[in-house]
Amino acid sequence: MDVFNVSYRAAHPRDVLEIAPLIRLAAGEMMDFLLQPLHQQLTVEQILARMIQSETSVLSSQNIEVAYSHGRIIGMANSYPANLDIITEEMQGLFQPESLAIIQAFNNAKVEGSWFLNILAVKSPYQQQGIGTSLLWRTKQKAWESGYSTLSLVTQSDNLTAIRLYQKNGFREVQNLVIPPHPQISDRLSYILMSCDLTI
Repeated sequence: MDVFNVSYRAAHPRDVLEIAPLIRLAAGEMMDFLLQPLHQQLTVEQILARMIQSETSVLSSQNIEVAYSHGRIIGMANSYPANLDIITEEMQGLFQPESLAIIQAFNNAKVEGSWFLNILAVKSPYQQQGIGTSLLWRTKQKAWESGYSTLSLVTQSDNLTAIRLYQKNGFREVQNLVIPPHPQISDRLSYILMSCDLTI
């Protein structure tokens, strides 16, 4: 695919059916664990769709930029001020208490005063085309224009492709996070909190 056929724009609520699978792709097993137990009558993607359409969720379409080609969304970045990562009443209605404890562990590991890149995802046929880098650059611009001088993120420690991308773009490791084992999570998951100074 020719990278120059890719365009970028802010997401719309109507993009929900294309964005939800990308969020699930990026978050994988952890998202399934967090959402599935409480709402077994709904799929994970249906719950994500509700969160994307909500104006108060950090996953709101208002906080998402998308990459698209030939009228189809092929990548997305979800970002917002890090201080918005809190347990809300809305979340308490979506998550089991044990899930909330894991979410709180992530929320506690933050770079204070930073803009937070929560999710960066590109569909597999379009990876290695510079789309992730472009979405990352757009996120840096958004953070800078919003008055932030630091961008932070959390990535799984075995996602070497993502770590290389972030290191290449100025991110450094801040802290290691280990999620305690749980019967519904196949492996003991570990994550890395990373940050970079913004100089746009």
